[in-house]
Amino acid sequence: MTSRAISPIDILPAVLGISARRASAARSVRQRRELAPLFVTPYDLVWAFTEKSLRGVPRRAWRESAIVFDLNDVEDQRDVALARTARRHRWLRAAMARRDGVAMRRSLRRLVVRADVSVVSSEVDRDRLGRAEVRVLDNAYRRAGDPVGRPEAERPAVTFTFIGLMSYGPNADGVGWLRDEIWPLVRAELPDARLRIVGRGAQERSDEGAGIVVVGEVSSVLPELEGATAVVAPLRAGSGTRIKILEGWAHRVPVVSTTIGAEGLGAIHGTNVMIADEPVAFASALVRVARDPELRQRLAEAGEAVWRSRFRAEAIADDVVEIARAALATRSGR
Repeated sequence: MTSRAISPIDILPAVLGISARRASAARSVRQRRELAPLFVTPYDLVWAFTEKSLRGVPRRAWRESAIVFDLNDVEDQRDVALARTARRHRWLRAAMARRDGVAMRRSLRRLVVRADVSVVSSEVDRDRLGRAEVRVLDNAYRRAGDPVGRPEAERPAVTFTFIGLMSYGPNADGVGWLRDEIWPLVRAELPDARLRIVGRGAQERSDEGAGIVVVGEVSSVLPELEGATAVVAPLRAGSGTRIKILEGWAHRVPVVSTTIGAEGLGAIHGTNVMIADEPVAFASALVRVARDPELRQRLAEAGEAVWRSRFRAEAIADDVVEIARAALATRSGR
């Protein structure tokens, strides 16, 4: 969330209940036109990820196909939380985001009713939507080969790694919070510690003196995971569940996260993840993980066990098939 001044152009849509996303609904018409050639031959089932994708589904497909609406991110909650982290006009921004969120939830609920089956990635998001009929389907992470993490290894330098798309608002906000408020506390205890920021769209700059390296986009995250003392998820906003945590768990890399970052994953503080929501506590968790090899080993083992039981592709395959069958049955009964 930026800290620029708020203009009437910002306020008017919120007051009227017209969100920026709803105001741009005209783009859906263009999306439907672009996708129309793909639907010349009818499909039995269309699985649409995100509201934007669903709005791009041509009307013909709505008539002829069973529709699964997969909500990856209930964004109104994300936007309110981001507004509260703004440095200027935070309460006005939060009020605007809440008003915008009301319109968004109404829009989402209409789509949920219209689709044959709707799914979210966590019980938390289902509660946010207030729709008991929405199904929960865990996100999955596919690990190729053996885990690359080495939680037991002593390293020349402690390395904490953030992995994520930096054009996503909660990621950018979380990295800024980590860099400005948490990292100086970590470096006071671990002067040689390194922070690596990995992901496309990073606007941050490296600061070698502070031990911060902005890596940017990489062809594979495996070398980054292999060299990490811990994966960090310092998110203060967002919904859905975090693939970055699933990556860490799958590859036996300890994870330090906020409560929001770890929600919906069955995370247990001190067992499969370290959780902290304030700068001092988050910094203390990072320092503790760096200094305690037994803790790293315990977190890595427990995290991998959760991934194996819930978040492998094989673990959710039957649920995907059941949801598809339910959508087809619903459509045939209409």
